[in-house]
Amino acid sequence: MEVYTEEEARKQAARPALTGNMAVAKVYLWFALGIFLSGVMALGYPYLITAIYGSANEEALGAYITSLIVFTALMLPLGFACNISSLAQHSAWITTFYILYAICVGGAFSTITLFLDMSALLYAFLVTAGTFLLMGLIGVWTNGRIGKALIYLIGIVFGLIVISLFNILLFGGYANSGIYWITSILIFAIYLILAAVDTNRVIKTANGHGFDDNNTLVIYAAYSLYSDFVIIFYYIVRLMIILGIGSNKN
Repeated sequence: MEVYTEEEARKQAARPALTGNMAVAKVYLWFALGIFLSGVMALGYPYLITAIYGSANEEALGAYITSLIVFTALMLPLGFACNISSLAQHSAWITTFYILYAICVGGAFSTITLFLDMSALLYAFLVTAGTFLLMGLIGVWTNGRIGKALIYLIGIVFGLIVISLFNILLFGGYANSGIYWITSILIFAIYLILAAVDTNRVIKTANGHGFDDNNTLVIYAAYSLYSDFVIIFYYIVRLMIILGIGSNKN
């Protein structure tokens, strides 16, 4: 948390608050930027590796696998950094953390192109976008009444993630495992609810003039929406891969 002098505090208090529609638009522009960066990385990164190292050789494969490990390893600390940065009244770093996080997520997701063709990926994206929109409308319609259960939902998510990890480590996480499917469906359902909660939170904050003209809370709100979208997309893609829908035969 930043410490302001008396003069800086007066300047901070004088910063104009964003009106409701303007604030929501700004949040969703940053949200769209994150989706765009991840999409470009997911679709373009394998081609970049091929352009640098050539195709079908050990050097290219080694570079790709190493970069995937790096992307995956950086996702957690960058996400944590976004959360910590949001606690400051004004953080210049949250923009950098958010952009790097979106890039790393896209890089890690580039492996999806090995399993699904472009039409299937487009279909998965459209299904995710439609589902996300529907949950956002539910979030607006419920007017925040499900927001009070957020802390319990987060606790359930972490508990189910732990159970899923044990299922993968001890039972192999097989698609025909009852535990695998039950935990996957519950986690997916909970993240759908979280998408509704986060959408409602953005609108309530904007209507209450909680966003000012610095980007800290705006980007954090976009980061929350982006994270919900990515997880929903991941579960939809994983289901398509398991069921063999749109598999990449090349």
